[in-house]
Amino acid sequence: MCMSMAMFAVSGCDLELPPSATLVQEFSGRLAAALGVTDIVSLCVLALVFLLALYFVWGGTWNKLEENPYGELKGTGLRAGREAKDRFNQWQARQEQGSPVSPYSPSQASGEAFPTSPGDGSRRQQMSCC
Repeated sequence: MCMSMAMFAVSGCDLELPPSATLVQEFSGRLAAALGVTDIVSLCVLALVFLLALYFVWGGTWNKLEENPYGELKGTGLRAGREAKDRFNQWQARQEQGSPVSPYSPSQASGEAFPTSPGDGSRRQQMSCC
């Protein structure tokens, strides 16, 4: 008798899958064992420094940060996530339209260091290989 919530029949054999909570616990346990405590703390500190840098680059002030540090950094994180999602959606829409323009098109940047679109004129890209 099977106690699991999900079962698959594969070529006459029954394959049991553990519940999703067990999968999450197993993955998090493996991740913690692979990274270690110092790696996880380092990643958290790096994320905090990144959020602080974005906060000040986007015009945040020290006074507002002192008044409400959690709220200000949370807002910065939400804005960063929103902007990343918007740019990804724009890139994905261009890809679906079949546009040969790279994510860093000349309209977004002053010039491309490595042109990738086929309409680059006389410049041909050739790969020297064996």
